[in-house]
Amino acid sequence: MRTNEQIVNERMKKYNAVMGPRVGDWIRETNGRMTRATHDWNYGVQTNEVIQHGGSEHGSFYLGDYGASYSGGLDTGIHKADLRLTDEIKKGDVWIFDKDWARAGGGVTFSVDFRVYEVAI
Repeated sequence: MRTNEQIVNERMKKYNAVMGPRVGDWIRETNGRMTRATHDWNYGVQTNEVIQHGGSEHGSFYLGDYGASYSGGLDTGIHKADLRLTDEIKKGDVWIFDKDWARAGGGVTFSVDFRVYEVAI
């Protein structure tokens, strides 16, 4: 049986192969506010302001086999063409089901590295 750490590492390896802004990545807005991408519309991403290390007051990021998904409220969108990748890496929280077994109350949280983008308009 794989450990939770192995599950997260395998999923992050796939996730990090994705080019461009992804759900979960950090975005520094023009006013300096740090948000995270919460939904991908192909042409743009929606965001939500986050608290502390990357959890949201009203939502969370699940790390699945096909990337991250967000459950919670959404702010307005930002066109991907207006985002520029920085050299920064910032920790953000994600959760998985303990030992990959889906059940109520079975989530475990990890802090992992995410890319940081800035709005460049």
